[in-house]
Amino acid sequence: MSDSETWRYVVQRHELSVTSLIAGLVFVALAATYMVGAYTDLRLDPRLWFPLTLVALGLAGLVGSLVASRRNARKVAAAREQTLSGEGPVLP
Repeated sequence: MSDSETWRYVVQRHELSVTSLIAGLVFVALAATYMVGAYTDLRLDPRLWFPLTLVALGLAGLVGSLVASRRNARKVAAAREQTLSGEGPVLP
Protein backbone atom coordinates (compact mmCIF):
# COMPACT_ATOMS: atom_id res chain seq x y z
CA MET A 1 0.00 0.00 0.00
CA SER A 2 1.44 3.40 -0.96
CA ASP A 3 1.66 6.46 1.27
CA SER A 4 -1.03 8.27 -0.72
CA GLU A 5 -3.48 5.43 -0.05
CA THR A 6 -2.89 5.32 3.70
CA TRP A 7 -2.76 9.05 4.42
CA ARG A 8 -5.84 11.17 3.82
CA TYR A 9 -6.62 14.69 4.93
CA VAL A 10 -10.23 15.76 4.84
CA VAL A 11 -10.73 19.45 4.08
CA GLN A 12 -13.84 20.92 5.62
CA ARG A 13 -16.05 23.06 3.42
CA HIS A 14 -16.12 26.75 4.31
CA GLU A 15 -18.07 29.76 3.15
CA LEU A 16 -16.85 31.91 0.27
CA SER A 17 -14.75 34.90 1.33
CA VAL A 18 -15.88 37.67 -1.00
CA THR A 19 -13.17 40.03 0.23
CA SER A 20 -10.41 37.55 -0.52
CA LEU A 21 -11.87 36.76 -3.92
CA ILE A 22 -12.07 40.42 -4.97
CA ALA A 23 -8.60 41.17 -3.60
CA GLY A 24 -7.19 38.26 -5.57
CA LEU A 25 -8.93 39.42 -8.75
CA VAL A 26 -7.56 42.96 -8.26
CA PHE A 27 -4.00 41.68 -8.00
CA VAL A 28 -4.45 39.34 -10.97
CA ALA A 29 -5.72 42.31 -13.01
CA LEU A 30 -2.72 44.36 -11.87
CA ALA A 31 -0.31 41.61 -12.92
CA ALA A 32 -2.09 41.07 -16.24
CA THR A 33 -1.92 44.78 -17.02
CA TYR A 34 1.80 44.87 -16.38
CA MET A 35 2.31 41.76 -18.54
CA VAL A 36 0.31 43.28 -21.40
CA GLY A 37 2.26 46.53 -21.02
CA ALA A 38 5.56 44.66 -21.17
CA TYR A 39 4.76 43.11 -24.57
CA THR A 40 2.74 45.92 -26.20
CA ASP A 41 2.70 49.70 -26.40
CA LEU A 42 -0.32 49.93 -24.09
CA ARG A 43 0.54 51.64 -20.83
CA LEU A 44 -1.43 52.57 -17.73
CA ASP A 45 -0.08 55.43 -15.67
CA PRO A 46 1.51 53.88 -12.56
CA ARG A 47 0.27 56.81 -10.47
CA LEU A 48 -3.26 55.46 -10.94
CA TRP A 49 -2.57 51.95 -9.65
CA PHE A 50 -2.13 52.79 -5.98
CA PRO A 51 -5.42 54.71 -5.57
CA LEU A 52 -7.33 52.27 -7.79
CA THR A 53 -6.03 49.32 -5.78
CA LEU A 54 -7.01 51.00 -2.51
CA VAL A 55 -10.50 51.79 -3.82
CA ALA A 56 -10.98 48.23 -5.07
CA LEU A 57 -9.80 46.73 -1.77
CA GLY A 58 -12.04 49.14 0.15
CA LEU A 59 -15.02 48.08 -1.95
CA ALA A 60 -14.07 44.44 -1.38
CA GLY A 61 -14.05 45.06 2.37
CA LEU A 62 -17.43 46.77 2.19
CA VAL A 63 -18.98 43.97 0.15
CA GLY A 64 -17.43 41.37 2.44
CA SER A 65 -18.85 42.99 5.55
CA LEU A 66 -22.30 43.29 3.96
CA VAL A 67 -22.27 39.62 2.96
CA ALA A 68 -21.14 38.58 6.45
CA SER A 69 -23.85 40.72 8.01
CA ARG A 70 -26.52 39.16 5.80
CA ARG A 71 -25.28 35.62 6.58
CA ASN A 72 -25.33 36.39 10.31
CA ALA A 73 -28.87 37.80 10.08
CA ARG A 74 -30.04 34.64 8.31
CA LYS A 75 -28.47 32.42 10.97
CA VAL A 76 -30.08 34.43 13.77
CA ALA A 77 -33.47 34.33 12.03
CA ALA A 78 -33.21 30.56 11.54
CA ALA A 79 -32.23 30.05 15.19
CA ARG A 80 -35.13 32.22 16.36
CA GLU A 81 -37.52 30.27 14.15
CA GLN A 82 -36.32 27.00 15.67
CA THR A 83 -36.69 28.46 19.16
CA LEU A 84 -40.22 29.68 18.48
CA SER A 85 -41.23 26.32 17.05
CA GLY A 86 -39.78 24.52 20.07
CA GLU A 87 -37.21 22.56 18.04
CA GLY A 88 -34.02 24.34 19.08
CA PRO A 89 -32.31 25.78 22.13
CA VAL A 90 -33.79 28.79 23.87
CA LEU A 91 -32.13 32.06 22.81
CA PRO A 92 -31.95 35.16 24.99
